[in-house]
Amino acid sequence: MKTILSLLFAIMAFSIPLVSYAEPPSSGTGSAGEDGVVLKYTPLARAPLRLHTSSGVSWEQSAISIPYEKWSGYAAERPKFMQAIASSSSFGGYTPLRLNSETRAILRAADVTVRASTTNGSQFAGPLVLRSSRRTALLNGLSFEVQSPGVTSAKPLGTLGFSGSFGQNSRFSFTLQGIDYVDGIKGNGNDITYTNGEPATTLVNEIVYRGVGNWFVEQTLANAGEVERHLATNQPYPVTVMYAHPEVGSSRGTFWLEPNAPPTPTLTVSVSVSPSGDVAQGTVLTLTGEFRNDGATTIGPLEGMWEISLNDGGTWENWVRDGSVSTLARGQSVKATQTWTAGPPDTAVYRFRLKVSTTSNPVASVFSPPTPAVRVTLPAQGQAPTLAITPAGKGFVEITIGGPPGSYALQSRGEVASGQWVVRSTLTKGAGAHSLTMGAGESRQFFRVQRVQ
Repeated sequence: MKTILSLLFAIMAFSIPLVSYAEPPSSGTGSAGEDGVVLKYTPLARAPLRLHTSSGVSWEQSAISIPYEKWSGYAAERPKFMQAIASSSSFGGYTPLRLNSETRAILRAADVTVRASTTNGSQFAGPLVLRSSRRTALLNGLSFEVQSPGVTSAKPLGTLGFSGSFGQNSRFSFTLQGIDYVDGIKGNGNDITYTNGEPATTLVNEIVYRGVGNWFVEQTLANAGEVERHLATNQPYPVTVMYAHPEVGSSRGTFWLEPNAPPTPTLTVSVSVSPSGDVAQGTVLTLTGEFRNDGATTIGPLEGMWEISLNDGGTWENWVRDGSVSTLARGQSVKATQTWTAGPPDTAVYRFRLKVSTTSNPVASVFSPPTPAVRVTLPAQGQAPTLAITPAGKGFVEITIGGPPGSYALQSRGEVASGQWVVRSTLTKGAGAHSLTMGAGESRQFFRVQRVQ
């Protein structure tokens, strides 16, 4: 019996299907600051936040990437990013991105990734500058909520989402500053700035706040790059930060997390075309390109794509893949060639260029300068015009020129053997009447046309 049970258990164990799920990387629990700030975590109502602003109040939201607050060098960076937030401008390597409908604020994977094993890395923050024309306890009752993708029953506000509020026990700090204008006028020398544990009930005209923030976590070198991959496969990735105060209103702003910007390959790409300028239909053009690695490290694999423009470089379209995939060591180069047969004459101004891209993820591309212009203005070689002559009254003939569009030189000569061809006029394709000029003793006149352009 024991043998039968053991066999049955083995069969059942190996009959369980294995299902694999793509899990998001670990994330932080959210942060509203440091310096001993006491928070009363109370989620905002699940109903949509009704945005409104009291008279004399302004809300200024932004997004910024700051160091992970457990990093040993974090304290030394605080004056820099707080100055950038307070001035709404770049300072000390930090640039707050204003959140409004006219611009799309973007932070990258590297801006929100923390390496837990070293406490190095960056987190996003949603700074707030809240101003009021009257002195108010702006910190007491200020609530916040962060929403992101990845909503689950365990994380109703998303992978990076959390919420909370500041209450009577909360305190001002270096990254949550209160400013009392005293006389209602900012910057006249008597302003009082609170940064050292003053209670939330203190009356102020302005709050300059580092903002709530969060981050993704890479535990070890083994999972390096998983934040990049997670964001790349979950675009778009909006993060919305909301603030509300029972006395002065509320505000909401959204920024987007995207994969790291593709690195620009250290490539030099050049192209040439022969012939160029005005060419005839059927002319075979030879395009020659070269891409060279001028960087210090190997680049690749690389792939070339020839592009063509029909409007003198105004817009470009993929034309033909070069077909060569190469990995270039430092200083190494590779050539790419292509041919193009000119079509019928038209009004297009052709230019060509070569796009060289990395085939790995993320893809980065470098473009060559465009070739000189090519115009197809001449007919195919051997395509001769036609000439028809009919009487058109005494002393005149009707001459009709057919064939490709263009300009033609109409020539004539008399029937005397020693007569020379004389250019009568320059015509375009079509018909027209011409006079007959006979020499002495002549009864016939001959005509011919030659294409000029």
